[in-house]
Amino acid sequence: MENANNNQLVQLVQTIGMEKPADAFVKQLTEAINYLLLHDFEKLVYVLYRIDVNEKLLKQLLQENTQTDAADIIANLIIKRQQEKLTSKLNFKRGDDIAEEDKW
Repeated sequence: MENANNNQLVQLVQTIGMEKPADAFVKQLTEAINYLLLHDFEKLVYVLYRIDVNEKLLKQLLQENTQTDAADIIANLIIKRQQEKLTSKLNFKRGDDIAEEDKW
């Protein structure tokens, strides 16, 4: 069951495909992160690792923005990382003009 919850959060984050996520989505993501911060920090670390959030940048932003809610900072980093992945995927997307025998 715990793995299912991890997957749900990761799937929620992976739905970001728009330039500016809707406020309702950001709020829901922030609430989920805040819950994990308070109740299951280990799971939050796992999710951040799985999403590939830059740990050094996260630490730096948390230290520089002590007056900002940590969940907001983490949510913004997650959204930024997912957008980076989407941009990269679109930039390096292969065409379907490769011959069948050359595909692997």
